[in-house]
Amino acid sequence: MNPLQMRVALSRRGFLQAGALPWLGLSLADLLRQRASATGMPQASKVKSVILVWLQGGVSHLDTFDMKPDAPAEIRGLFRPISTSLPGIQVCEHLPGIAQRMDRLAVLQAVTHRERVHERGARHMLTFRQPVSPGLNPTDHPDLASVVVHELGSRTKMPPYVVLENRGTWTSRKGLYATGFLPPDDGPFYSYDWECFSPNRVPAEHLNQRMSLLKRMNTFSSTSEHPTQCEKFELFDRYTEQAVDLIRSGVAAAAFDIDKEPQSVRDRYNVKDGDSAYFLIARRLIEAGIRFVTIGQSGWDHHSDIFPALTSRLPKTDRAFCAMLDDLEQRGLLDETLVLWMTEFGRSPKITKLGSEPIPGRNHWPHVFSVALAGGGVRSGQVIGASDRIGGEVRERPITPPEIAATIYQLLGISPQAEYVGPDRRPQPYVERSVCPIVELL
Repeated sequence: MNPLQMRVALSRRGFLQAGALPWLGLSLADLLRQRASATGMPQASKVKSVILVWLQGGVSHLDTFDMKPDAPAEIRGLFRPISTSLPGIQVCEHLPGIAQRMDRLAVLQAVTHRERVHERGARHMLTFRQPVSPGLNPTDHPDLASVVVHELGSRTKMPPYVVLENRGTWTSRKGLYATGFLPPDDGPFYSYDWECFSPNRVPAEHLNQRMSLLKRMNTFSSTSEHPTQCEKFELFDRYTEQAVDLIRSGVAAAAFDIDKEPQSVRDRYNVKDGDSAYFLIARRLIEAGIRFVTIGQSGWDHHSDIFPALTSRLPKTDRAFCAMLDDLEQRGLLDETLVLWMTEFGRSPKITKLGSEPIPGRNHWPHVFSVALAGGGVRSGQVIGASDRIGGEVRERPITPPEIAATIYQLLGISPQAEYVGPDRRPQPYVERSVCPIVELL
C-alpha cells in the first residue's frame, strides 16, 4: 500500500478509533475534538457540571421515596417508612442517609410517561424525548449529557462526558448513551477504557516514536496534490497532541486513582463495593473539571425477589450517594454541580409473583414514579407532585420527561428553546417548544 492509499484507508475517526490510538496507547483524541459551532450563547449560570446517578431497571418508587404504609399488604410491601429532615416526609428505612439529607433534595414524585419496555423507557428518560423509532438511529434525539457537552463544551483537556460503570452493563451494551443527531464527539468515554490514560501503559520512547510517525504522515498529507482529500484524512492535529499531553502528564489517570484518598474517606463510601467506588470517582472527576459524569448501575429490575434484593442494594447506594453529596458540599462544589437520581420507570403497585415461584416482585410501571435532584441551583427541601393512595397513578402535579429536561437546561444556562442546526441546515429542538421548566425547582 502506497502512502496515499494508506492515508485514504485511515480516515481521521477510523484511524483514531479503529487502530491508531490503541496502537499509541490511547483512545481519546476524538473525544477532545470540540465543536467550533454552537446553537447560541448560553445564559449565565454558576452550574458547571452534572452527575447523573442512573439506576437501570426501574427502581421501585413504592419502596424508596413514595411509600404507602396505609395501603393493603399486597401494595405496601415489607419495608417500614422512616421520618426525614423534612417534616411530614418519609422514605424507606433502607435509605437512612437520604432521610437525614432530604432538606438538600428535591423529589419529583409524579413523573409520568407511557413507555413500559426497558429500552424505550431508558431512551425516554436519558433523552427526555419520546422515542420515535424502534431501534437506535443517527437521527434520534441525543441523550442529556451529549446536549450539555455540545452546548457548553469541555471544562478541561479531559473528556467532558464520562460514564462510570462495569463493562457490559445493559445501558452501554444497548448503546443508550447516544449522541443521536449531534456529532459523535459529544458522546461518552467509558470508565473501563480509562487505562489508556496511564503514562505507564506505553513507554515514553515508544510513544514518541509513534507520534513521530503520525507527524510524518501528516506532513505528507499537507504536501499532497489533493488538498480536499488531505484535509479530510489529516491524521495528526492539535486534539491528538492534547491526548498525548494528557497521557504524559498523568492528570487523567490520577483522577481515577482513589487510593490517593484517605482510608477514612474510602470507608465512608464503602469502596470495597465496586458500584459504590464509582461515587467517589465521580466526585474526583468533578474536582478535575469533567463536565458530565454518569454513574451507571444495572440490576434494579425486580420482577421477583424484590425485598431481599433491595435490602442488600439500597443501603449501599444510599451510603455512597450521601458520601458524595457530603463531599461535594464540603468542598464547595454542590452549588455548581447538579446531581440527578433517575431511573427509566417505577414498579407496579401490586406485588406479583413470577410464574409459579412464590417470590414477590413488582413489574414495570411508567404511570408514576420518582426522580430526585440536588445541588446545581435547585430549590431543595421539597417534594413536588403526588401519586394516588396506592402509588399507581398521578394524583397531583404530573411531570413529564421534557419538563425535567427544560429545567435542567435552564439551570445549566442553556436555553430550553435551543436548537441544533446540522449540516442539512434543519433545526432540531432539544425540547418541544411548548414545554416549560418546572418553576418550583428554580
